[in-house]
Amino acid sequence: MEIHYTLEFEEPWRVGSGEAAGAWLDGLVRRDGLGLPFVPGSTVRGLAADALGKVLKALGLETCQRSAARPIQDGKEGPPGSLCGVTRAGTCPTCALFGSNYRPGPVLWWPARLVLDDGNGGGKEPSAEQAQVVARTGELLFRGRPRTAIDRRSGRAEDQHLFALEEVLPDWRFQGRVDLGEELTPQGVSLVLAALRFVREVGSSRRRGLGRCRFEIEKADLEPAFADWREAIRGLENLDAFDRRVAGRPAAPPAARSPSLNPELPALLQLEATVLGEVSVGGTPEAGNLVPGLAYVPGSTLRGALAARWRGGYEGETFGRAFLSGAVQFGFLYPRPKEGSALPTPRSMATCKLHPGPEEEDGHRLYDLLPGRESEDCPIEGCGARLVPRVKPFTAGGKPVGIDLALSPHNAIDPGAQTVRPGGLFAYEALPQGRLLMGYLRGESHAALEELLAGLGVELGRPFELRVGRRKGSLGALVCTLSQVHKDGGIGLFPDLEEVPKRAGETGAVRIDLLTPAIVLDPWLRFKTFLTPQDFGLEREGFSASFCDGEVLTGWNSAHRLPKSDQVAVAAGSTFRLDGATEAELATLKEWAEKGIGLRREEGFGQFAVRLVTKEEHT
Repeated sequence: MEIHYTLEFEEPWRVGSGEAAGAWLDGLVRRDGLGLPFVPGSTVRGLAADALGKVLKALGLETCQRSAARPIQDGKEGPPGSLCGVTRAGTCPTCALFGSNYRPGPVLWWPARLVLDDGNGGGKEPSAEQAQVVARTGELLFRGRPRTAIDRRSGRAEDQHLFALEEVLPDWRFQGRVDLGEELTPQGVSLVLAALRFVREVGSSRRRGLGRCRFEIEKADLEPAFADWREAIRGLENLDAFDRRVAGRPAAPPAARSPSLNPELPALLQLEATVLGEVSVGGTPEAGNLVPGLAYVPGSTLRGALAARWRGGYEGETFGRAFLSGAVQFGFLYPRPKEGSALPTPRSMATCKLHPGPEEEDGHRLYDLLPGRESEDCPIEGCGARLVPRVKPFTAGGKPVGIDLALSPHNAIDPGAQTVRPGGLFAYEALPQGRLLMGYLRGESHAALEELLAGLGVELGRPFELRVGRRKGSLGALVCTLSQVHKDGGIGLFPDLEEVPKRAGETGAVRIDLLTPAIVLDPWLRFKTFLTPQDFGLEREGFSASFCDGEVLTGWNSAHRLPKSDQVAVAAGSTFRLDGATEAELATLKEWAEKGIGLRREEGFGQFAVRLVTKEEHT
């Protein structure tokens, strides 16, 4: 079920980004990947949750306080707050619709994005070219408003505290969408619509005249609960039939489907994804108020997102075969820039310390140290600086490329007062709107992939959405399309790469490039941060050369809301040289390249490629 709405403003408004712009603007508004203002889904979700509390109070329905924190009364801690599943039995409508720290919500709140008039009274999102034109005309979108800090004791303006905040002009329309889970009851659908229609202000400084707006329902697909959205609103009149179970209907089992895969093609699917909103996939946590993110989606995250979309029960044999048996491998989704698919830059790639970068960026070129060099100094005449690994982490079309991440700022909310906590501003690093990603799913048979597609309710060539990363209910999602691969190069979950050579070239050397992190244990079951030929099924004592590094893999268990235990892996981009490779060794590498090495291979870890070291590289 879906609700499409139009957001029209009557006053200027601002949703802050936490960033400044020089000496004139101390606070900019949020912008998407195209440079246009938007209203984040988390903002719409928070305002709707607050509005729902007022609706429930007007209807005389009970709800919890959304927090189990003990309030401070007369300098002492009071009794715990009311929170469903913790200090209160049952589930109130607010927790059932919006979730809590202990259970996810069944409603997905998409961001509201700027639309242009289509000439028929409707609106459509601007293309990339149109967005660039609109973003350059800043005076039509934004304005700066000066303000003065007020002393809390005297109520007077503080000296030397003049600042300016950016605002969005009210002359633009925005459109958004709300996806309702299949488990919602008709009463839950009615409450979501009522809460959305009850919102009257958006953004910060709402008590100072900013952000006055109105949500208009453009269209709503509410079958089988209601025929239209007005009928859903009228459903709130019948309070006798209303209960607190607004969510909890069992999901429908997967319907029987006719085969859609061509048995004459490989049992291999290509997944292309486009970021809608902002998707934050967690990296290793660090100190400070910036939560780092990844520039790609790991195979473990992709598998979890697909499992969450499963249409049947999680205890059945079908689910176990699709996700737990290893019959299907889920690859990493790496960025896909214009130059082609991006891959991790080999750790052997180096550049001049004093003049880093390629020639087109006024640098002293890039050098691959794996084939072997007499000196590790910059060969440019008159330079003599050391070569260092200051190279961008991804390579596309043979050249390192930068994969930028967006900042998604948020405010920490005080659980007792339900207001912004002082000093609680933080930000996620996120994949920006419009970022393209690509990866692969490999099945041990066509039947395994058919079973997976049937359980997911997905058809080849038809777009579907996946909730991925942090704040799955409001931050963003991936719009994905699956297609069957026509050519299989035999490189595991990277079939578009060159096949493993059958014999060594004129140099007699080959290189092994690790495409995804490899989780490998030594004989004492300790994590390894380096690899040996034995890890690839070879009998040699060591490699001729290697550039290897380790990294820590972190994760979050969404089902239990607990962090996963850290694992140490050999980092993607680690590379190894094998001199005098025999045909038997290359045949062994080809066999291992098809399945990968180490642990968690069904989640895309341990993928590698093998190619010849050419004579030009040696020189």
